[in-house]
Amino acid sequence: MMKPQKSWCFRFFSIIITLMIMCNIAPAITFATDIDSFLVDSITRWTHNEFIPSIHMGCKNTTYQYASSTVKSNYSSYVTGGTGLWGSCISCTETSSSPMGIITVSAVDIDATATTSSTPDPSNNHISSWVITIYSIHFDDNTNAGKYRTIAHEFGHVYGLGHVDYSSQIMYHTYSETKSVTSYDIAGMDVMTHTHVHTGTYSTTIEQHSTYRHKVRCNSCKAYELTDCLYHDYHSGTKHYLKILCICGNNTTQSWDCSGNPCILPF
Repeated sequence: MMKPQKSWCFRFFSIIITLMIMCNIAPAITFATDIDSFLVDSITRWTHNEFIPSIHMGCKNTTYQYASSTVKSNYSSYVTGGTGLWGSCISCTETSSSPMGIITVSAVDIDATATTSSTPDPSNNHISSWVITIYSIHFDDNTNAGKYRTIAHEFGHVYGLGHVDYSSQIMYHTYSETKSVTSYDIAGMDVMTHTHVHTGTYSTTIEQHSTYRHKVRCNSCKAYELTDCLYHDYHSGTKHYLKILCICGNNTTQSWDCSGNPCILPF
């Protein structure tokens, strides 16, 4: 990791911050509020739309209509059953007046039971329109339980969620009749709908990430932000020292031979 040479003003400031830590006075931590800056991992177990990570619904509510009366007659029960698996996390209403979404059916034989496409508003990356396409050749062969879960999965995409690798979760990337909406899926959905945002006071956990950085993890949705550790460097005799005393517990001191004062950091 490259680090620029520090000015003496910065060195003085970093020493003051370090002393704050040593006195158990931790600086305030601000979590990023942009959806695409939320970092996720195997602990988080939800993720963003993998094609455009920043797009999301921005609220619980969306509206839709069926592409035809035949589509409505044949598939409306699966749509209401599938959206119902999300419970109160989302609100999906059928309307004939300027709907956001369209639910359509295709007889094309592709390797999918259904797909979702979304269009974001470039001003805020909130989803402005979406289409769920049900592929009848494969969808119709499934059990009712499988059909409900397929629709629930696609509505996860509608709101901005991406695939996960955990077979018990509704956003698992492969068809399953046993996966369900889990607490991890709900945590991700709450972020996509702005039900949960990282502003004000909220509970976090600090985890070391590397020598110079740590994770500030939200204890609610388990997403995290990477933050630089606090450290200061100084010259003594023929050596230069880098002392890291950080709230993540990374307390180390590095040193190397050098000549002159100040000397150049070896990053």
